[in-house]
Amino acid sequence: MAKKEINKINNSLSLQNNQELVARILGATLNCDIKSLYKLFKNHENNDEVSFTILTGIFHLLSGDHGLHEVLRPLDTFENGHPSPQKLLKEFFEKFEEILSKQNYSNYPVAVVPGANINREDFLGESFIGIFKELFSTVFDGSFSRHRGDDAFIVSDNTKSLFRIVSNPDLVDNDFNRLLLLTVSGSLDTVFRYNFSNSKSKVWDSRRAALDYFIMQLYIFNDAIPKKSQEALFRRWKAWFTLEDRYKIENKKVDRKKLQDEMMEIFKKI
Repeated sequence: MAKKEINKINNSLSLQNNQELVARILGATLNCDIKSLYKLFKNHENNDEVSFTILTGIFHLLSGDHGLHEVLRPLDTFENGHPSPQKLLKEFFEKFEEILSKQNYSNYPVAVVPGANINREDFLGESFIGIFKELFSTVFDGSFSRHRGDDAFIVSDNTKSLFRIVSNPDLVDNDFNRLLLLTVSGSLDTVFRYNFSNSKSKVWDSRRAALDYFIMQLYIFNDAIPKKSQEALFRRWKAWFTLEDRYKIENKKVDRKKLQDEMMEIFKKI
């Protein structure tokens, strides 16, 4: 009975009436204390307002320069000797999407100190852009081929979840989609510059086939991306594909320093 009463109190808890909890969330965020944030998240996961605020703190930490793996390492999330930060990220995104689906989040606070020189939308936007960069890097850095197949798909699913999250109203400002398109375009360019090959045999290379698969899944056929951005990404992918195909047909020597400019010449004509 007592346990039920505690849960009932937690479910109706408002951060406006609990400055101690606010201080704990902000303190853990400022001190990059992922263990405390995760503990708070598990203790209050039935309260949407509290969970929302805690998750914004977690997202802020995950968007930094240290990388998902290093930030989440203190949680000791290991399976068979392999770290599984993406499974934790999946848990965070699923809870955040659940909260957003109820459409009551507009006035939920974020984990930023009052008076800080950043507003709610910018705080969330910077966090999401940072996580996007990390996810794209994880998918396309070449290491995913050494993962178990389902791990690679978890990374891909997490990326698509984040695209869905940022499509919700009142989370990010009007400039976010432009910044996101720049981020995604830059990621696509990096992938092609690094993996660009004039070798015809690469067409049958299994690793390259996997790379192309995830490019299609995340960039080209991802309905969570706004239509105009999706069209721009398709043109960019087509320009890279055309350029690489030209190199293969002509057996042209690859000069990676020139690839970006050569691609842009094609891109402008499409």
